[in-house]
Amino acid sequence: MSEPEKIKISWDEVRSVSGAVQAPGGPRTEQSVASASGSASKTGHWPWIAAGVGLLFFVLLIAVVATRGGSSRGAAQKVETWIAKERPQWAAEISSSPSVKKFIEDIHPLVTYKRAAISEMRAVTVDGSGNAGRRGENISEVEILVTFYWEGPVTKDGFTEVRFNYDYQGRQLKGRRFERSNAAVNLETVDWFKVGMTIGALVF
Repeated sequence: MSEPEKIKISWDEVRSVSGAVQAPGGPRTEQSVASASGSASKTGHWPWIAAGVGLLFFVLLIAVVATRGGSSRGAAQKVETWIAKERPQWAAEISSSPSVKKFIEDIHPLVTYKRAAISEMRAVTVDGSGNAGRRGENISEVEILVTFYWEGPVTKDGFTEVRFNYDYQGRQLKGRRFERSNAAVNLETVDWFKVGMTIGALVF
């Protein structure tokens, strides 16, 4: 029985077969490895970018809330601020009122009413704090000293001062008191109720 014939394969043929096996996947060159690494790196950045955007949004949200909170606190004006704003408006209403003019001229014989001014104004709050509220809703009581200016045949620079107390929540007159005047007649006995009611109707 003869021996089988031996097949001789050269190293060139081995290398060619080996290259053919790797061909479908292709050899991993330096460029392909770098490309794969870059892809992985880019994919890895997305979680960090998302986290950064989320953090920025959160910071902006906190800033908006803080700003709104500050604005609402700032809107609660102080009593002094409320008085400074209301006082000239009240004085203008009283001074230009035909009803007040008639009352003063009826109380003072033979005088001509000129104007009125609020010489003093005080306010008490509901909760005892120094805040009047946004539109004065925390004001419980208001006291004003009104000076009425008039001119008579003898007294050219006449004035009469009367103090009025108002329940600001109930919008009604609580009390009135004559203070002083340079009129020739006794005004302490005058009932200033009607004048006080008229003023209350003007300013509330």
